[in-house]
Amino acid sequence: MQATQELLPDESLWQKTKSKWSRLYILSFMAIPISYALKALVSRELSVEDVGLMYAILWFVGFISIYNDLGLTDALQYFLPKYIIKRDFAKAKGLMYSTLCIQLASGLLLWWAMFLFADVLANTYFSSPDIVTLIQFFGVYFLCLNFFQALQSFYFSVQAVKVEKTIEFLRMLLVLVSVVVIRQFGFLSLFTLGMAWIIWLFISTIGSAWWFRKYYYTSFLSWTHRIEKHDVKKRFSYSIWSLLAANTWTIIAQVDMQLILLYMWKESAWYRSNYMSLNSAASFIFLPLLSFLFPVFTEYVEKWLVGRIRYMRKRIFILTAIYAVGLGIVCSMFGEEISMLLFGDVYQYSWQILAASAWLLVTPILGIINFQLLRSIWSVKQATILQWIVVCIHVLASYIVVQEYSSLIYMSYVFLGSYLLFFVLSQLYIARVWYEKNSSHDYIV
Repeated sequence: MQATQELLPDESLWQKTKSKWSRLYILSFMAIPISYALKALVSRELSVEDVGLMYAILWFVGFISIYNDLGLTDALQYFLPKYIIKRDFAKAKGLMYSTLCIQLASGLLLWWAMFLFADVLANTYFSSPDIVTLIQFFGVYFLCLNFFQALQSFYFSVQAVKVEKTIEFLRMLLVLVSVVVIRQFGFLSLFTLGMAWIIWLFISTIGSAWWFRKYYYTSFLSWTHRIEKHDVKKRFSYSIWSLLAANTWTIIAQVDMQLILLYMWKESAWYRSNYMSLNSAASFIFLPLLSFLFPVFTEYVEKWLVGRIRYMRKRIFILTAIYAVGLGIVCSMFGEEISMLLFGDVYQYSWQILAASAWLLVTPILGIINFQLLRSIWSVKQATILQWIVVCIHVLASYIVVQEYSSLIYMSYVFLGSYLLFFVLSQLYIARVWYEKNSSHDYIV
């Protein structure tokens, strides 16, 4: 069994790249074909309405889980590495216990509400009276999801990339295999598809819990736990600000969509939706890297390895700049063909919006890099305040643009410019407040 000091070993950036980031990218991109194959299969076999309902239910459960979580998952991911580095495993165990207990209490309450009001949700929110039973079953899915995400957050916090991503990959693979088998026997329906999602989440949670107990709990967390009032207050302070920050960019996107629907022709909303899909795809290759920055930054902050953080950020910014140039070239030379492949002739205007805003497409990447560092240095409050300042400026700018110009291209400038504004504001804070205070710490990379 691995020794205690090996739970979060001191590794150079090169070692992390070899042992963790390479696995992260391999396992993340292996999951992409599975997701597309599953969607393609059910799209062929089920009606458009049924497929839409399935993913609407999954989105709804994921959405309410954000608020059920109360930001505690972020707090767990922030504090757990700190306790482990300090070898304070009693507090680490107390953190896991308190997070699970709070999520269990709130999860049971929301599950019971979903069970009682399933008919109301089916008739009013989903406009489909036939899915009452399915919604009730997805209440169990929601309850199980809380435990699954807490365990995944533990693996994420200790940078156990192989374990975290393998569990998620196998879960999705088994859902796909189940759907193929059900289809072969002629039983594929909205209900059986939903049950495949529910059953394999339940089994994956059990498997994850077994792995956690065997390889982590018995080695590191089997001692007496400790929960102190002061620590609980700090965790809730962190979690509340994380919760407030969770949906700022979603709010921005929704505000834009409502303004477009209100002041422009209805077709503009279609073009905007497809443009946002292309916009998201432009940053897709960076998503595994961006998500993993938080635990790495948190580890280095706790170990006072400021030099490594500077070095890593510099290299990522250079990589982003190179990517921006390549993205601009691809959009100018092959963007129309890519758009035709994805959306056909109908949505060519979406491509025109993308081409016009290509020079700003990497701004979300820059903003997320800084946001991850701010979370890691206990500046989540400052990050949230900066985000909401940007939201207010964005809403005002979008209103002016939609009133004066009625242009989706200008709306895209405002949207991506908001990310750029957050990056600039957060960069000023990081440079002037944090780097200056910690300029004397080591520069070992």
